[in-house]
Amino acid sequence: MTACDIDIDFDLVFRENDFRQRFLRSEEEESGFADIEAKAQAVLSAEPWCPPTTETYVAAYCPPIVAVFLYKIDTQHPIALEDEDGFPEWAWVVVGDLPPLYILYVPIGDGVGALRVYIEMYQTWLKRFDAGLPFEELDDLEIPKDAEHADMLRVRLKLLTKNFVEALRPPLFPGLPFQVE
Repeated sequence: MTACDIDIDFDLVFRENDFRQRFLRSEEEESGFADIEAKAQAVLSAEPWCPPTTETYVAAYCPPIVAVFLYKIDTQHPIALEDEDGFPEWAWVVVGDLPPLYILYVPIGDGVGALRVYIEMYQTWLKRFDAGLPFEELDDLEIPKDAEHADMLRVRLKLLTKNFVEALRPPLFPGLPFQVE
C-alpha cells in the first residue's frame, strides 16, 4: 500500500500548533498535551526502522484516556529509502491510559477509524489470549500476557467502543462537525 492509497480526511484532524492554539487554554493543559504527544512520538521513535516524522496532527484527544495522532514520516530519510517496497508516508499512533499502538499500511481516514483499528487489533489479541493460542504477528503489541492485563484491556476496549467510537458525541474529536466547543 502506498501513501496514495490512504485517503486522510484533513478536515477531521488538526495540525499540532493549530490544535494547541484552538483547544488548550492553560499551562496545565499545554503541559499535559506535551506529555501525551511525547509519549506518542516515542512509540515511533523507539522503532529503529522508523524514520523521523515531519508533521504532527491531532485526530482525537481526551486525556488521560486516549489520544490519536497522525504523523507524516520523512520518506526521503535514508532509513526509509532502504525499504525496497517503499515506506509509508503516514503513521497513526494511539496512546493514553491503554497500551500504545502505531498503525502503518492501513487505510484510515480519521481518528475514529484509527480507534476502530486499535480496538480490532487488541480484540484479536484478547481472543488469542483467551484461547491460549500463540500471538504470532500480534507479538509486537505492548501488553503483558497475563489475565490481569487482559482484564484491564477488556475494560478499556469497552470504554473506547462505547464512549468514543459508538457515541454520538465523542469527548473530543476536534474536527467532527458535531463537536461541541
